[in-house]
Amino acid sequence: MSPPPQGRTLTFPIAWSRGQGQELAVPAPKAAGDRSPSDEEVMARLQSNDSSALEILFGRYARLVLAIARGIVRDSGEAEDVVQEAFFLLV
Repeated sequence: MSPPPQGRTLTFPIAWSRGQGQELAVPAPKAAGDRSPSDEEVMARLQSNDSSALEILFGRYARLVLAIARGIVRDSGEAEDVVQEAFFLLV
């Protein structure tokens, strides 16, 4: 993986739970009354520099990206790096 550009470092919290293998901890969904924005809305917010948009995308897709990365690189540490790099490139 290439290092991030100078002055732009993002840290994504990846916490592994015990007892169920290695699983990504993602924040609990909001209350049933809260409408979740569509991916298109979130991407528009991300393009307008809304800092919460990346958090929303990470919550939705980090597990999927991690599972795919683990299947390809066959190393949990490298897979976490892939996840971080993928979400970093969205910014």
